[in-house]
Formats: sequence, structure tokens, C-alpha cells
Amino acid sequence: MTSRTTTGRRTRMVRLNPHLNSQARVTSAVARPTARTHVLLKFRPVRRGFTLIEILIVVTILMMATAVIIPFTDSTFAERRFQNSMDRVSGHLLSARLEAMERRLPVEVNWSDGHMETRIFSLDSIESIEVGEELAMQVGEAASGMSDAEPQYIEQLQLPPGTQCRDQQPVEVESWAPQEQLDAQDSSAIRIAVFLPDGSVIERRPRWLVDQDGRVAALWIDRRTGLPSIQRQFDLDEASMEEEEVNEFDSIDRDRDSSTDALGESDEGQPS
Repeated sequence: MTSRTTTGRRTRMVRLNPHLNSQARVTSAVARPTARTHVLLKFRPVRRGFTLIEILIVVTILMMATAVIIPFTDSTFAERRFQNSMDRVSGHLLSARLEAMERRLPVEVNWSDGHMETRIFSLDSIESIEVGEELAMQVGEAASGMSDAEPQYIEQLQLPPGTQCRDQQPVEVESWAPQEQLDAQDSSAIRIAVFLPDGSVIERRPRWLVDQDGRVAALWIDRRTGLPSIQRQFDLDEASMEEEEVNEFDSIDRDRDSSTDALGESDEGQPS
């Protein structure tokens, strides 16, 4: 059985099954693409989600990686902050030396209450410095033009909280000292150096810079040139310095002083 369908000028012949009624023909035509779709879905790979065990494993790995990375990052940043404090202390001392040379007056640098302070050296404090007679006369002549008024601070350096300046080398036992004792030590004023107009320095004993995490740096100033030197030493929380290392550091300082004195004596012995 055939039927003729006319669309415009085109005529299409549709062959129909004569044994099926109209409803059966429509059902047969619709069932063919549906069956083809079921075949395609049957061979398509099935996508499954993550199981709870897999998610827990990933979270555990991330937590372990975070526990390793965060302390390392904090330690690196703290070390950089301490290195920055060392550079600032060295720069502050160089600035004080230049102030003494420009003003033609002795300038002292003190540590008090977490601050490093620079001011004009007072004549009333000359007796507190153990120097030779010639050097004392030089200081008196350089400071003869200054008034007896209360000295004003030329410059102040604020270091991070918890940073201390010690006049003695810290040891492991001091790292466990009570906070009240540390505050008392920090509040006491410590004279770091007195720079003269010629750039030299007096009161130059070694000082120790300690931060709140126990990092230690040694500070000393060359007597003739007045140039500061600060070097990273050790950490209090690792292990205390052995007595041999302390003696070695002191011997290096003494050898440096002796070589400097010998050089100065050789210069003085040469005829002008």
C-alpha cells in the first residue's frame, strides 16, 4: 500500500505496511531511534564519584603537607626579620658615628626599654667610662662647646617586640628565665658605644642581640675606625655554647685588638 504526499512541486512516495493500522505504524517509527539510543548508552563508560575513603586520604595528605610547610615558612620569615634587625642596628651605629663627625661632638648610643637611642654625650658621664688620660682630655676638649642642658635624643631605633640587648653573652639557662627577669634586664639602660669626632669609639665592649625566639647575634665595634660589625651566632633553643667556643670567640677578639694595637704602634714609630 502506497500513499502520495505532495509538497509544492515535489512528490514523495511513502511505502506503508498494509498489515499495520495507523497507530502501529507511528509506534514502529518512534521505536527505532529509541532502541538505537539504548544501544549507545549501553556501551558508554560509567562515571563514578569519589568514595569517602579516597576523600579522607586526600585530606590527610594535605594536612601532613601543611604541618611540614607552615613551621618552615614561619622560621624562614622570623630569620629574615632578625637579619633585618641586625642590619638596622648596624645602620644606626653608622649614623651615630657620622653625627659625631659632622657635629664635632662626642655622641653616645644607649639601649633602653627596647629602643636604641643616639644623643650628644654628656660631660657628667665622662667619669663612667674607663679610658686613658689622653683620651679623656680629647673627649673634654671636643665637648667643651656643648651646654649642660638635658641632652636630646638625635635618633631612636625601635626594634621588634621581644628583642633584647645584653652586655653578657646569653647562655641556655637564661632562655628559661621568668618574663619579669627579662623585662628587668631589658629596661636597664646599656651604653653600647661613644663615638668621637674623629670617627673612633670608646666604650666598645661586645654586646649581644637576642630576639624573642632565642636567636643571638654578636655586636662589636672597631676601636680605631668606629665601624660596627654584627654577626649571627647561634640559637638558644638548640644548645648552649660550649666553653671552647666562647674562649675561641674571645681569643679572636683579643687577637684582633692586639693586631690593631701593633699596627698603631708601628705607625707611631715611623718618623714624620
